[in-house]
Amino acid sequence: METIAIFLAVQMAMVATALWESRIEGKNIGGSTQTGWKINILGTKFTEYHFWLWIVAYPLLLSIPLIISFSWKLLAVLLSSYLIGLVLEDFMWFVFNPFFGLNKFNSKEVKWYAWLKIGHFEIPAFYPIYTLLALMIYFLL
Repeated sequence: METIAIFLAVQMAMVATALWESRIEGKNIGGSTQTGWKINILGTKFTEYHFWLWIVAYPLLLSIPLIISFSWKLLAVLLSSYLIGLVLEDFMWFVFNPFFGLNKFNSKEVKWYAWLKIGHFEIPAFYPIYTLLALMIYFLL
């Protein structure tokens, strides 16, 4: 039961992040007008603020329960929840952003991602990668 509660809490935090991030960025997609450096990692453009949010702040916050009481199961739940949450947060950004809705959720409009295309279906390449990685971590740890 606590595994589900942890998973849901992380997902709710990610949805909340998508909401405020969509309001901060608005029509300035992907943080394009934010101050700081910008880099390209494996076809995905990262701004400095995205780096500090996703690579530093969230992992540090999610590590707090591990400092209090480490277990491999808890680590697996937190890592898996984080990876699934990254996918959810990204998708919800399109749902919430009034300037860049779901109608622009495609490779023609979203140039800051590498896309996986199968026929007419396309999805950001990191969605299935993160989801598969999350499942592997959860079931192997």
